Amino acid sequence: MAQQAASEEMLLKRLRRIEGQVRGVQKMIENGRDCESIITQLAAVCSAIEGVGALMLNNCMKLCFHQGTQGGYDRIGSLATRLLSGEGCVSEKHLRPQCETRGFSQQHHRLRLV
Repeated sequence: MAQQAASEEMLLKRLRRIEGQVRGVQKMIENGRDCESIITQLAAVCSAIEGVGALMLNNCMKLCFHQGTQGGYDRIGSLATRLLSGEGCVSEKHLRPQCETRGFSQQHHRLRLV
């Protein structure tokens, strides 16, 4: 029980840090900072969110393995698939409509993302 409480506190601490990062990005936009700096900070936020997701998955895995039920194992597989599906904060799926509405070709779009 104490380990679970410590783990929850770690998750909450990380989420508070992410919240601060997001507020920082808001201020950067309000202050007219350059796009490159803003995108760099957004990438850091995404990475931090993915880290929290991985930690949460780890906690769920421990809980499901401790319970030892087949349903728990299936649940872990489903959660892991969702987390590791390659659809992070900003995936190609999110960028494609933006590029297409601004007249970028599919070929140009792929070259710019790689």
